Amino acid sequence: MAATLDKPRFLYGALLLAALVNISVMAMRTVDADIWLYQVRIDCFAQQFWQGDLYPRWCMSANAGLGSSVFLFYFPLPFYIAALLYPLTMLGMGTDAFFTLLCFLATFLTALASFSWLRDIVTPGRALLATTLMLFIPYRLEMMYFRGAYAEIWCLVFLPLIFKYTRRMASGEANALVPLALMSGLSLLTHVPSTIAAFLFSGLYMLIMTGKNMTPKLYYAAAILWGIGLAAFYLVPGPYYEQFLAKVELVNGLYGWANGFLSLSYFLIPGLERPVVAAILTVLWLGAITLPVVKKRLQVDDAFVQKEIVAWTILGGLAMFMLLPVSLPLYLLMGPVSKIVFPWRMQVILVLAIAYMLAVRMQWMFSPGRRQTWKIDLGLALVFLWGLGHMLVASYGDTGRLLNGHIRAAQIIFSSEYRSKWTDEEHWKHPYLLSRHDNRDTIANAQVISGKGTAQVKRWRWDGIELRTDSTKDMTVRLNQTYFPVWQAKLDADSVLPLEPEEKTGQMLLTVPAGEHTVILTYSVTNGASALAISQWLSLLALAGMVAAVIKTRHIFRKARGTP
Repeated sequence: MAATLDKPRFLYGALLLAALVNISVMAMRTVDADIWLYQVRIDCFAQQFWQGDLYPRWCMSANAGLGSSVFLFYFPLPFYIAALLYPLTMLGMGTDAFFTLLCFLATFLTALASFSWLRDIVTPGRALLATTLMLFIPYRLEMMYFRGAYAEIWCLVFLPLIFKYTRRMASGEANALVPLALMSGLSLLTHVPSTIAAFLFSGLYMLIMTGKNMTPKLYYAAAILWGIGLAAFYLVPGPYYEQFLAKVELVNGLYGWANGFLSLSYFLIPGLERPVVAAILTVLWLGAITLPVVKKRLQVDDAFVQKEIVAWTILGGLAMFMLLPVSLPLYLLMGPVSKIVFPWRMQVILVLAIAYMLAVRMQWMFSPGRRQTWKIDLGLALVFLWGLGHMLVASYGDTGRLLNGHIRAAQIIFSSEYRSKWTDEEHWKHPYLLSRHDNRDTIANAQVISGKGTAQVKRWRWDGIELRTDSTKDMTVRLNQTYFPVWQAKLDADSVLPLEPEEKTGQMLLTVPAGEHTVILTYSVTNGASALAISQWLSLLALAGMVAAVIKTRHIFRKARGTP
């Protein structure tokens, strides 16, 4: 067995098989939930990317053509991955199959990352089995099958590697700084709430494991700051432009499983049973694995692992506490940070804690006889877990598919936290946007609403809206795009024209002086804010340093501490 597990082909083949089994449920069953919304975002991002928009910040086609600021705030890396593969849809691959492919890639890479982390701790066989089981932890199945949480699925690719290199740094390997910084930056570009949870808990891990030794703590802090610098081009504009969004209370008015705590009261809310069951199963699974490991930890030969078991017991227990309603006062003390809605995402820490405890627990689980039949055991485990995946799939039936198909056709990105403060709720709801989509042939992209004259659209793309106007006196033109401060209008490529939001609808209004003119509207994330421009340069500087460091220390990414 040991000889077999040392062969990379076998290891990668086994992880590939586990990923295929894990994703097969999605390939065979209809899954709705938020998948339609992510498909809209993928379409918008990818289409503008292939048109030359290297970082789409404004989604032109969203919300029945009114546009959306979603990518000023939402995480870009998962959508870059989708954009690079998007030509497959042009060759005939369906949107459901394409989304399933993306989830499969995330699953396989998660398996590789988890195996890489756990192989530093235990033998390859135990790392392989623990990784396989980790893919089927109820919370991960719930986020993929029930919610279709595309960004969170991809974030789990990087979280094991954050803890892998934090572990190496805690054990005295200062050269883990470069890979830890890289994984931190990539994770921030994938899903900020889960990444911040990982920072908080990996920081606590570092405190527990290093005691009074300040050197690894300083290296750890430097790595996290470097990672933040890598992602600054995305992280800085979001908080700045948040002031232009409608105020949505995400802490005092917690709702459902999406932004809330684990509570049995959600059993009374239709549609929330499965994620609550998944959360409860995840908590029970962690408890069942942790207790025997803690009891036998002194039997482990490696003193570092003995201490690490205590650390992960504390991390898992704290994550469970932070998932419960009793922890609300702590979130309220966080102030602005609490707006990233931590509670439900604390389960990513539970997933990692279970994976670690499973890997360590393996050494006491199998007798010599069972070690001879491990392939059969793994096969039976996959069959059982595959059945469990089917049980957790959300399928809402034909009515939901038809409604969501209509929403997708209208390119609706419907999230209350992305509504501009100039657009009222009535003009943000599904009925209004779907009505606009159904009547799109009768809605002009530029319409004169006051004064007399004409406004002809010569270009309507992400890289610029061009209007030709002709009037005998000043006139006001309404544009079929939502007003947001990223837009700027110039008259005859010279003077800047003021843009205003229309009352209630929030659409852009443009007052054009008399005469014949060419008006060009462009969007830029750095409009009117020098700090936003500085963030772009900060990321470029951090990236240049990272490229140089990776080239110089690329062997570190392959090195394993190895404590079987």
